[in-house]
Amino acid sequence: MMLTVSVLSSCGLITVVDISDKESDINGSDPYDYEAYDFSEYELVERDISYRSYEDFRNILPEYDYKGDLFFIAREISQSYEDEPDCVKRYEYIRDSVLESALNVKLKYGDYTSESLFESIKKSNKSETMYANALFLKSESIYKYREENLLYDLSLSEAFEPDCEYLNYSSFLALSGGQAAFAISGLSTIVPSDISVVFLPVASLEKSGYSFDDISDVVLNGKWTWDLFLQILDAAETGFISDYDRDTLIDKIFISNGNYYTLTKDRRAPILGYKKASFSSQVDLFRDVMGICEYKPGDISGKAAIAPLSALSDTDGYMFLPLPKYEDKDSYRSLMGSDALVQAIPSKGTDTGQSFIMMLHHNAASAEHVFLNYKDELFRNYSYGYGQDKIIDEIFSSPYFDFSIAYGNEYRKLKEATHDVIALSLVSDKWADNYSGLMRSAYEEIKFRFTENNKLETEKETETDTEETTEIKS
Repeated sequence: MMLTVSVLSSCGLITVVDISDKESDINGSDPYDYEAYDFSEYELVERDISYRSYEDFRNILPEYDYKGDLFFIAREISQSYEDEPDCVKRYEYIRDSVLESALNVKLKYGDYTSESLFESIKKSNKSETMYANALFLKSESIYKYREENLLYDLSLSEAFEPDCEYLNYSSFLALSGGQAAFAISGLSTIVPSDISVVFLPVASLEKSGYSFDDISDVVLNGKWTWDLFLQILDAAETGFISDYDRDTLIDKIFISNGNYYTLTKDRRAPILGYKKASFSSQVDLFRDVMGICEYKPGDISGKAAIAPLSALSDTDGYMFLPLPKYEDKDSYRSLMGSDALVQAIPSKGTDTGQSFIMMLHHNAASAEHVFLNYKDELFRNYSYGYGQDKIIDEIFSSPYFDFSIAYGNEYRKLKEATHDVIALSLVSDKWADNYSGLMRSAYEEIKFRFTENNKLETEKETETDTEETTEIKS
């Protein structure tokens, strides 16, 4: 039997074994259009550093002298980036200034609609002419770029390490099927507006009999679970507010529970399967959580809330925590949305080696000059107590990308086999189990997208899935 990875319940658990100087679509406006920054007063304050400094990374990264040339990054317009706090854009400006000095390069960005950028890259690829040195694309857009063979395989570089601390390993699996690396996320493209957290009023904590320090210990010991979250709200006689709609919240909870819609390993074609363990109790948990939730996007003050890290402006009296988990052994995980930006390099029209080196430095510099500075920003605006700095580190390490979120809206069969079945289980007594016909149809869909349609060789299966398929049963 093939190895299966835990996936949810309600539906049965799903698992898988395995641009040169351009004018942008927003009238050429520059998101880094700040007055010249005085670096003479810029110092990184003393603190417990969760990331190595950029200089530390420079000692181990390959370098290249760009000789003062322009390095152009074409960015797909994304709500995720539009919601980014102004302070973070300021920190990105600082990062870019540091990079320009260190690598003797001029960085420029352009923002484009999804369709215009896609068509422009198609044209430049066909003519093998320069359009962009690198791309920041929405994760949901990667599939169409791959199908047109427009993206360079990052794994061809000897320096590619998808599990390093400034790149996001789950995005490598989700966006590339574990067999190549056509796109990846990292600290350059993950922004606070992407990361989901729990905002918990200190008053609710006190009413429930817990202190700030109690909850800090719980989080840092890996014991911050949905059961405890519900227990605190019950004792405080309150519910919580969701800044997300119902379906999005389902996705967030499902992934934070340690489940996968799909998980791709180092195989030519992903294999999708179901696992039953603990699904019934997870369905009950979903129902309990959704039963005390109010959906109020844009208005989450006054109660506990699940929202993006950057959502609350008046944060006095709040503690912020990673999304809870289902079991102690799980990691904290915050599902990235389909419009979260990821990084890629055009397959033609640019020096892919030079572009890859810049990608590494761009992410490494973001660790110090964006994330550590934003950490300081949080300290200035939120209730601060024991362990909060380490809790921020947990939150910063929680972004998680899932295959079906990036691909599911386009590939209906996959979405039917994952999210829709979960949603169905919340309003009925139906679920999908190991023998569900949905598993087989979704598997065939994934296999097609990663093999025939991409002209990639299929690894000969060494084991055969002998499970019969049946309909969803109650």
